[in-house]
Amino acid sequence: MPRTQPVFLRAMMNRELFTAAPISAIGVYGLVSFPYGGERLDLYTFCAVSLALLFLLWPRRLEWEAMFREFSAKYPGIPSNPWQPEPSA
Repeated sequence: MPRTQPVFLRAMMNRELFTAAPISAIGVYGLVSFPYGGERLDLYTFCAVSLALLFLLWPRRLEWEAMFREFSAKYPGIPSNPWQPEPSA
């Protein structure tokens, strides 16, 4: 694989990290506030909201394929279809 692969992987990782980190922080806030005097309902509410948002923002197959097509146009070493890799020459 050419050197362009890490650029693509870094871009995907940054996108996922910047989306998932604030959402996960909501659940962590619920877990941390519970032992320090929070109610059990607070724990369940914060964790449920965090989990629901993570499911809503989870990348769908069409999003992954669109991302691969976008990066394959910019970087020729990246396959345009992630599910059927191009055969090695």
